[in-house]
Amino acid sequence: ISYGDKSPDVTGWAIAALASINRKLNSQEITNSINKSVNWLMKTQNQDGGWCYIYGQGISSASSVASVLFGLIEYDADGVKNGDYNNNVNINPYDTLLTFQNSDGSFAESVGGDENPYAMFSVLGQLVHIHMVR
Repeated sequence: ISYGDKSPDVTGWAIAALASINRKLNSQEITNSINKSVNWLMKTQNQDGGWCYIYGQGISSASSVASVLFGLIEYDADGVKNGDYNNNVNINPYDTLLTFQNSDGSFAESVGGDENPYAMFSVLGQLVHIHMVR
């Protein structure tokens, strides 16, 4: 990845940081920035409800979906739960995240792939995060 590539992962992390600080600041400028980022994510969402690490360069990955969900949940957990961020075929990113789980309980970076420690960390972190905000 070069520094010029557009990344759903980085966008998700930025949304999380901005949403967190904006709970105190209540800045319209920050809100506008978040909304612009969320709109970009929704336009770049894959048909399976997920995202790939570099926009337009592949299939969805567990860590990318988890990173985007981190931002969306920090910004609007109820919206995620209510389907506001479902893609155009009504797939919730949360459901997409679960598709990366293998039959032995491990998580892979790609659907049906080998166990991946980074994917496990990313996915389990977001599953915990999702349940903490419920």
